[in-house]
Amino acid sequence: MAETKDAGLAPMEFNHESQNGLPMVTTNTQTPNDVPTEVDYGRSAPVDVTVEENEELPDPKNMPETAFVIAFCVKFNEALKISFWPEDLDAALCSTEENPLIEKLNRLFLRNLLNTERLVEKNKWMTVLSNVISKRLENNEDFYLDYNPLKRVDDNYYALSVRDKVMILQCLVSWQLISSSKIKGLIKQQHLGLNEDEIKPLEVEVLGEDAKKSKYYYLGIGARIYRETLIPDLKNPSSMNIKWEAVSTTIHDLKKFVENRNEIDPSRSEKENALYTKIVGQVIPYLEPLAMEKVKEEQRRQIKERKKETRRDNNLKKILQIHNDAEILPTRTR
Repeated sequence: MAETKDAGLAPMEFNHESQNGLPMVTTNTQTPNDVPTEVDYGRSAPVDVTVEENEELPDPKNMPETAFVIAFCVKFNEALKISFWPEDLDAALCSTEENPLIEKLNRLFLRNLLNTERLVEKNKWMTVLSNVISKRLENNEDFYLDYNPLKRVDDNYYALSVRDKVMILQCLVSWQLISSSKIKGLIKQQHLGLNEDEIKPLEVEVLGEDAKKSKYYYLGIGARIYRETLIPDLKNPSSMNIKWEAVSTTIHDLKKFVENRNEIDPSRSEKENALYTKIVGQVIPYLEPLAMEKVKEEQRRQIKERKKETRRDNNLKKILQIHNDAEILPTRTR
């Protein structure tokens, strides 16, 4: 599905250069009257705005930066060898506990960025990450803040806000596209015959468009479909905001979405009919067996975890019994 082309629709580009030098989600079409645009992250704050305590926390699934990270992992999986679904990353980013997916992603990204063959040690990756960020800031390289957020939480990545976690991952992806020998080598392989200025390292084809001219994207993993909508800025009529949101995360979500005629109606326009037909006829049939396998995999994981807990409980009971027997023995010999 990731390779599906949609003739007549412009592909979304995950460019690795933007106004501040960092990657951002854009399209290669101009907005009406070429007006300037600003990204609306749904429930997340814009990059240059500090989130206050009373503001609603960002949802990673509605942040274009999260989609950027996922697209990178799909596109360059040959260099990463990692597999996860978008909702797995959402949960990992929202957790304040240590998480194997977060750890693995950061260690893989750091390995590529530092151009080494070995992964950073498990007990050192947060310190290494903090040092990398500090070094980039010292060299006046692009970062979404003018300070290192890890230094404010004693280099504890898990103590960061959701937004900071996402933005740091996004920066690591951007830096890899520019500085990683392995990633740059794969980019050349994937774009043979193109001049460097013609290469778009991360490009995701538009899945379709609805009657309101919102564009829909599928990144090639999981059941998540993204929607990008241009919204007039009420405060500044001469500009438009871009709202980026996930319309589905599971197969159930996606089926409910296509059944909701307020969301998508095949009779509304030819483009919306084409979008509906593609989702119903191609995307859902492609995803259903994958979703079933994911459920089975989760069931196997839970069974394995329960067995592990049972063994642990049994071992504790044995230790307790040995301890009790050791106390009883002296009593009997007196």
